[in-house]
Amino acid sequence: MDAAAALAELTELSSQIEEAAIVNEQGDVLAGTQGDGTALASVGRELLERAAALDGRRPVQVEVATAAGNVFVACDSGLTIVATTMPEPSPGLVFYDLKNCLRQVEQPKPRRRRAKAKESSDAS
Repeated sequence: MDAAAALAELTELSSQIEEAAIVNEQGDVLAGTQGDGTALASVGRELLERAAALDGRRPVQVEVATAAGNVFVACDSGLTIVATTMPEPSPGLVFYDLKNCLRQVEQPKPRRRRAKAKESSDAS
């Protein structure tokens, strides 16, 4: 399924998710639930970068809790999803839903290069 359909299903099934965006490895926003998702994707990228700066390793998930709600970032299968929730969500369930959403997104398959036909040369 495409990213927009996966997000639509996510927001339909998970009452805790308020806003979400899916981003590929190149940083392109594939889909967002509000607008084009660029602002939310930017927040997710910054959270991942700052978390990685703490110990030099890129995290696979991050949660930030605020009084107004939480921000979740999850990475799987070469994609990243960033989502906001209401205050005091169930983190385990939110991360499960986010990763399940990412696994449903079909990504374009990489093009395979054709092997060049060997040219045979006659040494006669």
